[in-house]
Amino acid sequence: MYLCKFILALLCICFLLTASAQEMSSNRKKKNQYSSKLSIRNAFEEQSDKAEPSKASFSLPDTGKKSFLIDLGISYDMYWMGLNQKNKINDKKLSPFVVFSRNTLISKEQYSYRTGLAGEYAVGSRNSEPQNGDIYRSIHYLNATVQYQRNKIDTTHSFITTIYWSYAKGNQTNAERNMFINYYKRIRGSYFFYYIGPSAGVEFQDIFQAKDTTIGAQLRLYSNIDGRIAFRWAKKGRREKIKSYSYPKLFEITANYIPRYTLFNGWKNAEIYNPLFKTSLVYYPTFNQDFSIALSYSNGADPIGGLEKQRFWLFAVQFKK
Repeated sequence: MYLCKFILALLCICFLLTASAQEMSSNRKKKNQYSSKLSIRNAFEEQSDKAEPSKASFSLPDTGKKSFLIDLGISYDMYWMGLNQKNKINDKKLSPFVVFSRNTLISKEQYSYRTGLAGEYAVGSRNSEPQNGDIYRSIHYLNATVQYQRNKIDTTHSFITTIYWSYAKGNQTNAERNMFINYYKRIRGSYFFYYIGPSAGVEFQDIFQAKDTTIGAQLRLYSNIDGRIAFRWAKKGRREKIKSYSYPKLFEITANYIPRYTLFNGWKNAEIYNPLFKTSLVYYPTFNQDFSIALSYSNGADPIGGLEKQRFWLFAVQFKK
């Protein structure tokens, strides 16, 4: 009953917002309009450049059970009330989304899906005149979601609300906007750089229906320290000595430390402190950064994604748009 009401309300909101977005951009070509607003990644709680890509992997043994991983999320971005003046940024975005996560390659299987609305508010400033061929920006992001989660492993139905803050600074052509601490160096026509981008917020999760789990709510503090080291190809024929981070990546090492601390707990036998550590080695085989191949390691739990506490290695192909 609760699920039906939630989905019905979500569909009504999406219908009204889609109609509004179509009316505001009627002068654009439909193909470019819809493709540019479609996003593919594995989560929508963080800002788009900070979120991880969708993943896929599988194992096909001669005998025994076949195993696979599908971690796929799709959203449609709708923009309105954008106020981009000469040196100010004030943007708002709302995106209905759906995420499906199924992983049978690990000891404690993951099987969940969730759907909801994700909102992003960006406010900041940028220099009025380009410097070194680019525009420098300083932006604060506030990301919020309202979503329904169905965890097939724990047989639970949850209502989830998240609110995250993050800060970004750097050139307008940055592939990763969330750069709080960064370093850049040019090496024989290519580029090496690293950055650290923190974010923080709160999460509220209410299990309102379950078969084998206690019904109750939990309020958590959330933080994420995101670090990356990358080597970049320089564009062919372009050798200007400018600090631009727009060049495609070749290899990248990522690391995320995501501790969650419970402020209010209505769950039985729940841990108060719940950290998650993830790291990966990523290879980009083409100049198109949407596709990559990654070897990753994970240690901890993710209650939003329905991942139980465990550690594992994973080799997968990744896609993000």
